[in-house]
Amino acid sequence: MKKLIIPFLVILFAFSVIGFNYNLFESSPSIKNENKFDLNNNIQNENEQVVIMKMVRGKYYFKPDTIKANIPVVIKNDGSLRGCGVFVKQPQLGLDMNFGMKNEYRFTPKKKGTFKFSCSMAMFDGELKII
Repeated sequence: MKKLIIPFLVILFAFSVIGFNYNLFESSPSIKNENKFDLNNNIQNENEQVVIMKMVRGKYYFKPDTIKANIPVVIKNDGSLRGCGVFVKQPQLGLDMNFGMKNEYRFTPKKKGTFKFSCSMAMFDGELKII
């Protein structure tokens, strides 16, 4: 009986780690390559930019990764945000988002630059550029 307990615990631990980090094996380069497209493609209409937010291997990726200042933005969760990663903040832009409660957030960027986004525990991060 004792011989079965240790392998069972090892298998249980492995499944819990893989299950919690189900996107552990996704490839991030393909996401980075998708970010390279014309800025005007993300404008739904003349008055709004849509940004899709994704988490891969503990890093936030934005599609597109560059947006225009002074045009309203909608940031949408693609469904990959998990754990404390659903609590996304960017203090310089005044953003404190909880994607566990809402699937999208709206704001109008007034500042230009590269802004680092992070989860509430600073375990996950990513950058969004505003021009």
